[in-house]
Amino acid sequence: MAPFVPTQRRATSPMVARLRNQRAATLWLLSALSAVPGPDSSMAGIESAMGEASRWRLPKLWSRRRAVVSGPEKQPEEPLDTAACSLPLNDADKVVSCAGAGIFVFWQLGALKYISTHFDLSNVTLHGGSAGAVLSTFIASGVDLNHAVRVSYDIGMEARVWDRWNHFGLFGPLIRKWLEILLPDDAHIRCSNRVRILLTRVPGFRQQYVSQFATREELINAVMASVHVPFFLNWKPLKSFRGAYYMDGTLDDFVTGENSPILGCNGKAFVVDYYEDPKLSFNRLDFLKLKTHKQVLHLVAYGHRYARELDMKGGLDPALQDLRVVPSGETARAQTHVVRAELKS
Repeated sequence: MAPFVPTQRRATSPMVARLRNQRAATLWLLSALSAVPGPDSSMAGIESAMGEASRWRLPKLWSRRRAVVSGPEKQPEEPLDTAACSLPLNDADKVVSCAGAGIFVFWQLGALKYISTHFDLSNVTLHGGSAGAVLSTFIASGVDLNHAVRVSYDIGMEARVWDRWNHFGLFGPLIRKWLEILLPDDAHIRCSNRVRILLTRVPGFRQQYVSQFATREELINAVMASVHVPFFLNWKPLKSFRGAYYMDGTLDDFVTGENSPILGCNGKAFVVDYYEDPKLSFNRLDFLKLKTHKQVLHLVAYGHRYARELDMKGGLDPALQDLRVVPSGETARAQTHVVRAELKS
């Protein structure tokens, strides 16, 4: 009998390897989502503490919050696990956090319009996940929020989004174009060590953050990884960033119905979250539904109204009182982060 001679294995092309890795990550993601363990006793009472707003929350499926303690950022190329005790914050730091919002990013934009005209946000630390990462980047980069609304309308008209009934795969390119038009050339410099962008790493569903960006393009890629709703944004399950796969940075917040530790900062941060507006009526998945441009403008007005009413009640003072430049309720037009950006340039 002739001796067995093993055949030489054909080399795998880079494209095939990427497809295999993406397929493996997708299968792992789907299998993890289908495995729903029992209720977590540590999360008991959250729904009752949330009051009426909890009836719109998605039922809690699981809690995968990892209390990983990490030190200061020594290796900026590697996103860090989030934990309230691992954030390099000083007691004097003021923090404004923007939660995930989807299309309600325009409500957040309206709220930030009011806040940025009544408080000096030029030196605050900004945390943002999903759509909130977009606004955190805008504020740190000195983007005029009124202009941002106008640009979003122009992009929508060009893509004829108001005439479409199916928006799957549409938002990804539009959000990237929004960022590319509005962010200045030095946006990555302005955002580094000031903005913390939330990411969800797969596999593991570890919520991480990144706060240093080598280039403007890398900053945009970080935001796109943070906003990546699987399949909905661009038909792809995951977003590659710095050699790893990521998805929506506030996925865990969406599932558990609470903001992550990095957004709340143990009560220190002011969190811009549309769920806090009692006058806003919506269903849990409405954040994925594209509104008409008229409804978009209404969301901006609702967010501005909410922030103004909250300020009149003293709700903004605990987190931002030392930054006030205009008395509560008074009309102001100049956005402080824009003025500071113009002075720097």
